Amino acid sequence: MAGDPRDAAIRQWLPLIHRHAVAFSRLLAGYVDYDDLVSLGMSAVWRATESFDAALGANFSTHVYNHIKWTLLAEYKRARLPKRGLRAVRISIHPQDDDDLGIEITEPRPSPEHAVIAAELAQATSQAIGGLTPRQGSILRAHFYQGLTFQEIADDLGCSRQAVQQLEAAALRKLRATVNMRGSAEVANG
Repeated sequence: MAGDPRDAAIRQWLPLIHRHAVAFSRLLAGYVDYDDLVSLGMSAVWRATESFDAALGANFSTHVYNHIKWTLLAEYKRARLPKRGLRAVRISIHPQDDDDLGIEITEPRPSPEHAVIAAELAQATSQAIGGLTPRQGSILRAHFYQGLTFQEIADDLGCSRQAVQQLEAAALRKLRATVNMRGSAEVANG
């Protein structure tokens, strides 16, 4: 419909969407396409327009701006972090002028000792994953390495989301037990 206020809001906020998409496409190079980020920004404006409630005392422009920024940050976390194997990342947002998004993303650098421990743990975990059933292993890889949701995994496997959650929980218990037993055996043999 031509007179839809959501369409007008998207047109109004498109320059900001493009600026954010450019900034995030640099951060997500190779992970998410610029056009996908613009599409996400447009859907964020759409949702912001639908969810805005002036009775709460918020400014509409702040509401839309935050929806765009947080939607793209969520995409950063979804797309980038599982593939890089990071467990922690610090995202700081400092409100700036329109030319500077004010987003700083820092990834922690482990000490050499932590790197050795992490490598040993990764090796132990990899061996422990080998002891899982093929279905459990594929669920863990899909969820933790590919970043898929339980529902996406369930759709791929042709089962319910709850079944995927239960299989993942059982697999994680088995992994913990295997890694803990191995660590205890190494300490005893020490």
